[in-house]
Amino acid sequence: MSKQETEKVRVFALGGVGEIGKNMYGVEVDDDIIIIDAGLMFPDDDMLGVDIVIPDVSYLVENEERVRGII
Repeated sequence: MSKQETEKVRVFALGGVGEIGKNMYGVEVDDDIIIIDAGLMFPDDDMLGVDIVIPDVSYLVENEERVRGII
């Protein structure tokens, strides 16, 4: 009987949960990260001087060598 290795898959949201806009989801397979639906949001009227609002990408910056693409 052979021992079968399984890949570790994680799906996570970096934005867009409970709000309109800023959709960004990631799929992590072993040591690779693929970003899906990198969206943005237009600012509210009280956000003077802000052109666009983006999700928090600090996790991606910390793991930039593992990011393989954006779809």
